[in-house]
Amino acid sequence: MLYSFTYPGPIDKHTPIFVPKNIGTGWTLNPQNPIGLITWILLIIVLIIIFIPRIF
Repeated sequence: MLYSFTYPGPIDKHTPIFVPKNIGTGWTLNPQNPIGLITWILLIIVLIIIFIPRIF
């Protein structure tokens, strides 16, 4: 129930960028918003670029 309330469905321009976190306190970026999805993808790419040299 909380998941469907927080993430209302497919990607839509009218969904909020920030949503409450399901676990813990605070806010997180909403991947159902196009700006939030792009931010999540960029964040994952940056983390992969940072940690790949440390692994190998």
